[in-house]
Amino acid sequence: KMWYDSGVRDVEQANRFLQKAREEERELMQWQKNNEGKPVGDIVPYRKARREYTDPRGRMSSLGQEEVLETEWAPHGTKGIQFNCRSTVAPTAIFTCKTYSFGNWQIRTCIASPIRPTSVDVPLYASLTTIRVAFRTSDSNGGSVVYRGYK
Repeated sequence: KMWYDSGVRDVEQANRFLQKAREEERELMQWQKNNEGKPVGDIVPYRKARREYTDPRGRMSSLGQEEVLETEWAPHGTKGIQFNCRSTVAPTAIFTCKTYSFGNWQIRTCIASPIRPTSVDVPLYASLTTIRVAFRTSDSNGGSVVYRGYK
């Protein structure tokens, strides 16, 4: 019942917002046109806007023993991911660190503590592809991982 009432309130609030937006007069933006009749704006050419990919990197943390997963892009030459693991409370927690590429998981384990983090390298099957990085810990209070790609 509580979830239903909350949903009804959200829908009513959205309806009020839409009604107010319809009633207000808005001035539309006027686009200027160049000699060829195409709109002119602040358009960045593709070659300038293209992102230069760096090695995958980031931080993941858990509040318990659940698996945490993120998706990254592995640029050319990325051979694997280095995980730096730290438990939250347990003096010795087992970490399972995984990478996923080309339809297969690579798994490595290590033991870490809150005082002394431990590093483990997990290879990739391929680069120039979307990869997944994941970890889980045996610490019932969770843990954290800082990961970075290596070449």
